[in-house]
Amino acid sequence: MTEADLWKKVKSAWNETHSVRIESASSFGLHDINTCYQGIEFWTELKIAHGNYFTLQPSQLAWTVNRLKSGAKNLFILLGDEKNATVTIYKSSELLRIGVLQSQNTVLKASFKNMEMLDTSILAPQGLRYLLNKIMFTF
Repeated sequence: MTEADLWKKVKSAWNETHSVRIESASSFGLHDINTCYQGIEFWTELKIAHGNYFTLQPSQLAWTVNRLKSGAKNLFILLGDEKNATVTIYKSSELLRIGVLQSQNTVLKASFKNMEMLDTSILAPQGLRYLLNKIMFTF
């Protein structure tokens, strides 16, 4: 499975949204998908599991940290795990909570085993809760 495969699943599951996959050379680190649904906008980073880890570019971590410092609330990581046939959603702020990321050359590795899955029942906007639950059941 690739991020492109995961994007196809997201696009199909979120067909009633305005979701755009962002491929930007001008803004390194930007999350992969910008979505608007029922007036609620959120950003999603697509990642693929490699064992107990997924990889990040340093610019992706920097963008996430800067957004969170600016008060962003609706930032998510959507992790596809082909081996276990699952899609799991995490708040991007979990990258900060898990602490130091392991560095390997210019790629960062984060262990998702230490991350807490997003409890979608606590999300205030019901539309956002609906969409995030919908994608978890597409596999």
